[in-house]
Amino acid sequence: MEYTEHYDNMTERNSLCDVAHNNGLRMLHDNFDEDWQRGDEPHGMLTFTDEPPEQAPIEPIRDFGAEIDKLKDKVSALAKK
Repeated sequence: MEYTEHYDNMTERNSLCDVAHNNGLRMLHDNFDEDWQRGDEPHGMLTFTDEPPEQAPIEPIRDFGAEIDKLKDKVSALAKK
């Protein structure tokens, strides 16, 4: 489920974020309104969701000891040439 909330200042934004976080939601987007200018009080739309974030794939654990042994064997073979 996604929903959006409009905020007019940082106090309101922080309050909306706290309420959403306490309800188990996470923020997807924080989009400033088109008329917002640098230096102005932020105002815009927040988008929240209850869907969990995508997890990065788990990389296999490398056996560095075995890799070092293979490299040592290659170095030894090159040294014998």
